[in-house]
Amino acid sequence: MRVVGFDSKLIRREKPSFKALLGIGVTINDYDKLVKIYNETVDKIFKECGIQRKKGIYKGTELTEIFYGSGVEILPLIVEKIIPSLDYVDIYYTYFEPNSTDDRTGKPLTMGVFFEEEIKRMNPVEFIDLLRGPYPAICCYAYLKQLKTEVNSVYYIDDCSKLNPSKATTGVITHSKTKFLFKGDKVNFAISCADIICRYVDDVCLKTGLHLNKNLIENLNLNPKYSQTTCIGQKWLSEIKPSRNISLNINHKYPHPIFCFFVDSYVFNKESKSVMEKSNLFRYALDKASQLGGSVKFFEPSDQELFTEEDFLVTHNEHSKLKTTELKNLGCEAKIVDISYF
Repeated sequence: MRVVGFDSKLIRREKPSFKALLGIGVTINDYDKLVKIYNETVDKIFKECGIQRKKGIYKGTELTEIFYGSGVEILPLIVEKIIPSLDYVDIYYTYFEPNSTDDRTGKPLTMGVFFEEEIKRMNPVEFIDLLRGPYPAICCYAYLKQLKTEVNSVYYIDDCSKLNPSKATTGVITHSKTKFLFKGDKVNFAISCADIICRYVDDVCLKTGLHLNKNLIENLNLNPKYSQTTCIGQKWLSEIKPSRNISLNINHKYPHPIFCFFVDSYVFNKESKSVMEKSNLFRYALDKASQLGGSVKFFEPSDQELFTEEDFLVTHNEHSKLKTTELKNLGCEAKIVDISYF
């Protein structure tokens, strides 16, 4: 079955002040072949640099952090091998010039959002920030909208924070073949490729002064037969503007199993999460989730509505054992496992 993966990132430029969204969609007709090429490429680069490969799937920032000290420009090396193995690459971008005017009125551009409630007007920069979380889903919507004929595919989208209702987001959620993945760029090869290419495009544009426009295909030396750009700009506003300031429930769009980890506090603790994410236990869970088509996340109270008997609560200390026991006593169906499971 054909697989399409989506990821995105926020683009910042200090001089001049600039903020935009960049998204990538990768189409893969033979997922197993792509996995083989991905593994061969990553294995070779790690081996040549004398660095141990510790897990199966990497996101772009992890790779740059690992190879930074060795002076190796890792992303171009991987992209050079990966892109020929992809059947199509879509580049999406959204930005508005600081002095943008409304195409219809000629007045300074503002976006009226949450119009089914109390309307709120945003300037272009505020609007970009609002779209940052759901942008992978918006890219998927653009992909589906441009399909001339429906193809039997699975559409994997990196987890999106706060999906407000809009024509774009509801269109993606109601599509039967779309799936969201927690830590998608660490458990799914298609999303990982999208993430790596996205960061590569941003790096090249930053270093060479390239602009986000229709000339990116030519400027990046991509094959125009197997790639295209889409500007999700003013003409798309009616489809991407959120209608209400609520988050859509997409629990049914996450494939199982889900491996859930617990930090030492429900309050966001960046250091605790960082220690966890760099542990062997977390890497084992990522690899297992990748093999099973699932994902990995940190616990949030709302997850009680998400977990099924297919999922796993991962313990590593007394705090996590207490929390998993508490959840089981409250009727959670997920299984309790520790490092011995992996």
